[in-house]
Amino acid sequence: MKFVTAPGRYVLFLAKSIFIPWDIRRTWPRLVEQLYIHGVSAFPVILLASVFVGLTTAVQTSYQLMGIVPKYFVGMGVSRMVLIELAPVFTAFLVAGRSASSMSAELGAMRVSEQIDALT
Repeated sequence: MKFVTAPGRYVLFLAKSIFIPWDIRRTWPRLVEQLYIHGVSAFPVILLASVFVGLTTAVQTSYQLMGIVPKYFVGMGVSRMVLIELAPVFTAFLVAGRSASSMSAELGAMRVSEQIDALT
């Protein structure tokens, strides 16, 4: 009987995933809350990591190009390289890692306090 109920559950899941997000009145407050939790509150961590990545990149690039390129060109090149290439990647990694770790910590706390067992 499982081979009949599994596709049915899948179809219901697809229907819910298509129609429920369009109910803006119900989902908008939760969306704003999650954007704040995972986006805005991650800003200090991203800022601190970006400063250190920029400093490290500037020092390494300056060392590698010593005597070839004037130092003021190194600063312009590093700033463009960090802003265009490295910052989006590091931001994505940091937001994903921070969000995943906070969600797993919350699930772990729920598991310890047996809240997950109470749901099933």
